[in-house]
Amino acid sequence: QGLTRCHPHMLELILSLQVPDTASKKEMDEAQQKFIKQLKLVVQHGATNFGRSVVRGVGSTFSTMTRSKKAYKNGDDLLAHHEKQLLRLSANFALTADLCFTLGGKLKFEELLMGRLADALGAIFLGYSTLHHYSRRRGIDGLEAVTEHAMLRLEKEGQDALKEAADNFPGPLGGVASAVMKLGCFPMGGFTRP
Repeated sequence: QGLTRCHPHMLELILSLQVPDTASKKEMDEAQQKFIKQLKLVVQHGATNFGRSVVRGVGSTFSTMTRSKKAYKNGDDLLAHHEKQLLRLSANFALTADLCFTLGGKLKFEELLMGRLADALGAIFLGYSTLHHYSRRRGIDGLEAVTEHAMLRLEKEGQDALKEAADNFPGPLGGVASAVMKLGCFPMGGFTRP
């Protein structure tokens, strides 16, 4: 229920299916048109999340590979780099949430998947909190190094949690959802890194 209500189009899609049997032909046609419209929006939303996930995954991998080991000493570069990393992880999480619809009502009982998603979301949240803390307290000696260390660790934890979720995606469409998730979240395979 929470996943359905958080999705921008899913609730309207479900409501379009709830037409009483006593509805007139006109009401049935309107409900059918609404369903088709909402279904298109759900598919577009999923495709957009997949695209963002791939583009940000490739971009962040190249950014990490070309980044100097001392780049964290410049506070503006530190913030910009890690904000991009968190945006990538957020796009990965959004794609994963869309794929969770393949589980239907069984999502509540998939504790391993839910645990990994909670780990990923927690790492993303703590990452944004860390960047907020840094941006408010800039100028403290050594804060850049501590922030860099914390962010690298949180980004790795978030990525590992999503990888474990992809490796163990349950359900009858679990293999397909797992393949889509791996392609979207880790477009460069093992080279994708925070």
